[in-house]
Amino acid sequence: MVLKLRSLELRSGEEVEIADGLTVVVGPNNVGKSLLLREIGTHLALQVGQEAHPPNKILRQVTIDFATDRTGFLDWVRSTYPVQAPDAPGAEERIRTNSGTVLTLGQLDNAWQYLHRSPGSLGTLSPLLVLQLDAQGRLNQPFHGQGFNPFREPATGMAQLLYQNRDFEREMSDLLRRAFGEPLTVNRYAGNQITLHVGEVTAAEPAPPPSHEYLRQLGELPDLGDQGDGFRAFASILFALKTSHYPIVLIDEPEAFLHPPQAYLLGRFLAEEHAAGSQVIVATHSADVIKGITSVRADHEVVITRLTRRGETNHVASIAPAKVRTLYDDPLVKYYPIVDGLFARGVIVCEAESDCTYYRAVLETEASASGLHFTHCNGKARVGRAVDALRSARVPVVAILDIDFLRDDKDFSEVVIAQGGDPDSFAKARAVIENSVQSWGRKIDRTAAKAIVEAQFARSKAATLSGGEIARIKEAVSPVSGWREFKKYGAHHLSGDAVTAFEQLDRGLRELGIFVVPGGELERFHPDVSGDNKAEWLRTVLETGRYENSAAARDFVLAAAEFISDHQ
Repeated sequence: MVLKLRSLELRSGEEVEIADGLTVVVGPNNVGKSLLLREIGTHLALQVGQEAHPPNKILRQVTIDFATDRTGFLDWVRSTYPVQAPDAPGAEERIRTNSGTVLTLGQLDNAWQYLHRSPGSLGTLSPLLVLQLDAQGRLNQPFHGQGFNPFREPATGMAQLLYQNRDFEREMSDLLRRAFGEPLTVNRYAGNQITLHVGEVTAAEPAPPPSHEYLRQLGELPDLGDQGDGFRAFASILFALKTSHYPIVLIDEPEAFLHPPQAYLLGRFLAEEHAAGSQVIVATHSADVIKGITSVRADHEVVITRLTRRGETNHVASIAPAKVRTLYDDPLVKYYPIVDGLFARGVIVCEAESDCTYYRAVLETEASASGLHFTHCNGKARVGRAVDALRSARVPVVAILDIDFLRDDKDFSEVVIAQGGDPDSFAKARAVIENSVQSWGRKIDRTAAKAIVEAQFARSKAATLSGGEIARIKEAVSPVSGWREFKKYGAHHLSGDAVTAFEQLDRGLRELGIFVVPGGELERFHPDVSGDNKAEWLRTVLETGRYENSAAARDFVLAAAEFISDHQ
C-alpha cells in the first residue's frame, strides 16, 4: 500500500476513523452522506496550500499515512501505469493517467515530496491514487477497448484486462450471472476492437481461427454497453473493486439504478470482493446494501459510520469492526429489519410485528413520527441486542415491551444496560411488584376441579365435548399465574406499596427509553375486542378504525416518539 487515509476530521471537531478495508457511511436523509464523499475527493485533489472553494460544509481535514518512501512510490508507479519511453534525447520517461493527463516521472517525484508539506492533500497525484465513482460516472465507463499486444503492452481498462485473463472473465461472468442471471462474454475476434457482450456462446471456442458458427453466435450477443443502467452500473463497480490499483476508492450511492435484490448482492460483493490494498469508502442510502454487507464475514476490516446533523452541525458515530461482526453473525440482523434503523431519525423496537403495525398506525398522522423506523425482534430475548447495536451508532432508540418484561432478570438487565441504565437501581421496586403479583396466583384445588369436570360431563350426553366445555375444563385444571393476570389486567390491578413501586419504576425506565405497556399488553388498549387471536384482534382494530380513538394508545406512543426527538 502506497498510502492510506487514517481519519477524517469534521467541522464539528469529531473524527471519523477510516477502515483499512471498507468504510460505509449511512444516516438519515438530508444529513450530507453524498456531500461528505464529494468533499473527501475534492479535498484530496487540492494542491499544497490550496483552500477548498467554496469552503467545505462537513469536512475540515484529512489525515494520511504514507506507507512508502519516494523510491517505493516510483516503483509502484512503474509497476502500475504504462511507462512511455522518452520521445527525444534528454527527455524523461512519462506515464498517462486514466484521465488522460501525461506526467513525467520527475514531476511525480516532485509531487510526492510536496505531499509531506500538506499531508491532507494529494494535488497532482490525486488522479493516480484516488478513484471516485459517482452514480452518473459509473454509466460512462468504457466497456469496449482497443486491441493490443499483451506481450509488449500492459493491459489497461476493463476490456483489455478481461481479454488478457480468462480466469478473470469467468469470475466477472459468474458474479453478473448471480446478480442478473446473465453471464459475460469477451469478443477477442473483432479486429482492432475488444468488445464485451451479455450472454454466452454455446458453440465451442476452437483454437484460432474461430469457426463460423462460433463467430455467428458471438455476433448475435447484445453489447454490455447497450444494457440497462443497473447492469452497467453494477458491472462498473464490480470491475473497480476487482481490479483497482487505487489506494483510495470512493463510491457514492452504489445502489443507484439497482433493484433491492441486486443492491443486496452488491453489498455482499463490497464485503467479499474487496481489492487487496485499497481502502473503499461508500456512502449509501440503502438498507439492502447494508444487509448485504453484514450478511457475510469479510476477510478485511469493515466499519459502518452513521452521519447525522443537528442544525448546521454534523455528528458521526462508528460501529466498530467487532460490533459489525456480531451483526452479521446474528440471524436477528439477517431476518429482521434492524439495520434499516441506521437510516432513520430514530427507532422503536417492539416484541412482534403486530406491535409495530399497531403503533405505526397510531402515530400515522403525528408530525413527531416522521423519520421513525419500527422494528421487532420476535420476542423479548433479542431486544437488548438490537438496542445495543443501534445505540452504538448513536441511533436514538425506544423499546416498547409488555408488562411481563419486568419478570425475567436476564431480559430486563440486557435492555436496561443496552439503554445505559443500571438494573440494580430498579431491584427494590421490582421486588415489591413481584411479591404483589405472585399473590394473585392460584393453585388447583383437587376437589373443586373434580366437581367442575364432572359437571361438564354430566350436563350433556353428546359423544364429543363442545368447545365451551373443553375451555371450562381446561380453566378448571390450569393453575393461574400471577404474572399472567398482571399481563391481562395491567398496572391498574396493583394496590398498596406496589402502586408506588410501579410508578417509580415506570418513570425510571421511561427516562432510559424503555416503555412498558401500562395496561399489560397491546390488546388491552382495546379490551372490547377479543384478544384470543392477536392477528384477528389487529385486523379488527385497524379495519374498524378503533386505533384512531384510543387516547391511551396515542399518549403512550407519542411519549415514546418524543423521547426520540429529545435525544437526537
